[in-house]
Amino acid sequence: MKSITRRALLTILAGFSFFNPAAVLSAKEKELAIFYSFSGNSKRVTEIFQKLEHCDISEIKTLEPYNAYDTREDRKKRELPPISPLNIDLDNYRKIVLIFPVWGYTPALPMQSFLRKHSLNNEVEIISVGVGRLGGMYKDVHKLLPHAKITRFTHVPRASDLTDRELETMLRNRSLPPSMHAILTKGLDAYKEEIKARIDFTNAEFAKMLPRTATWCKTPQVKPKPRLSTNPAPDCLSFQNNILYFNGQPIGMGVFYGALPSEGSEVTISGSTNAV
Repeated sequence: MKSITRRALLTILAGFSFFNPAAVLSAKEKELAIFYSFSGNSKRVTEIFQKLEHCDISEIKTLEPYNAYDTREDRKKRELPPISPLNIDLDNYRKIVLIFPVWGYTPALPMQSFLRKHSLNNEVEIISVGVGRLGGMYKDVHKLLPHAKITRFTHVPRASDLTDRELETMLRNRSLPPSMHAILTKGLDAYKEEIKARIDFTNAEFAKMLPRTATWCKTPQVKPKPRLSTNPAPDCLSFQNNILYFNGQPIGMGVFYGALPSEGSEVTISGSTNAV
């Protein structure tokens, strides 16, 4: 018996008035990226993300032109701008990825407008963009999405300074499964100062060898091989493009909430099976 191809089957079924091939194909689309972009950075991140994930995308737009003055006034008055409807059935998607800039420690106001209008029950991933500190952004997102299953947060700092290749690498690595969470502190003293950061280890073998102490380096550096007559070079810990490096090798991903440690300072990295 001659087999029939999927395309031929769709062509045959399309001849019947009750059949809509577009509906069948849309049901196959499991992932949707919804973004709001003020200056273009979040849009660029979304476009690169779409190339990696082959997902649908939908843009949040305000009903009226929205400028810097409007954002300041709305934040002062604690008002949210009206947005245009997306005209898309969110229930058709298993996973929704929200991509937006961070304004004043919280999601951009147009994204908040969207989240207040839609009670998402989907699996949700968050990709925030911007140079500002995150502050209580994560808590605000959880409040805005009480019924969603939030699976991952990723922050893309200074997207305008990154090349497309760097952004692609960052977004691709974001999906690596975490093994442990890192706790970073200054020095070895029992009352050492904790560095405010959240790092998910992506190198399980490294996580087994914690705690470790290293010198903070400005950029990822490979530890040079020591000569027999000299002392070994100190281990180097560094952070770049949301990736934590140990002697030039990536060991984890995450975000720092405050300033990075000063170059040359001693930093201890330890781990926990619980989220920090």
